[in-house]
Amino acid sequence: MHGGGQENGKRPGTENLPGIMGLAKAAKISAEKLDEERQRIAGLASILKEGIKRIAHNAVFNGDPHNSVPNTLSISFRGMSGESLIMAFDLEGFALSAGSACSSGALSPSHVLTEMGLDNDSIRGTIRLSLGRWSTEDHVNTFLKILPSVLERQNSTANS
Repeated sequence: MHGGGQENGKRPGTENLPGIMGLAKAAKISAEKLDEERQRIAGLASILKEGIKRIAHNAVFNGDPHNSVPNTLSISFRGMSGESLIMAFDLEGFALSAGSACSSGALSPSHVLTEMGLDNDSIRGTIRLSLGRWSTEDHVNTFLKILPSVLERQNSTANS
C-alpha cells in the first residue's frame, strides 16, 4: 500500500472510525450473548445428532463427544460419497461440507480424519454440518425430515 505518512508510515489513509466503533459495538453484543448462544446452538446440535442416530444407523460421529465445538458435527456414512450427499442436500436447500474449509478443493483424504484413524471409505463418506446464529429448530427438523429420503436415494444410486 502506498500513501501518506500518517500512522508512522504503517499504512496510508484515514482511520475508519465509524467502522471501528461498529466493530466494537458488535463485539460487545456478541460477548454479552456468547454463553446464551453457545447453549442454544449446543441444544440444536444435540437434537440434530440424536435425530441422525435414530434415522441413520450407519452414521458415525467423528471427534470427541465431550470436547468439541458445539456448532459443528462431522459424520461419516460408510459406503456413501460425501460429495454426493452434499449435492443431494443442496438440492433440498441445505449447504453443508465434506471437510474443513482449509482443505476445500483438496484431492487427498483429510489428514485430520486420517490421523483420527478413519479408513478411506469412512473419510470419503464424511460430511460436516455447521450450525450458526441464524440456525433454528425448524431448520434442524426439516433436515431430519428429508434425511431418510436423501440417504435412500444415495443407497439406491450406490447399489445400482
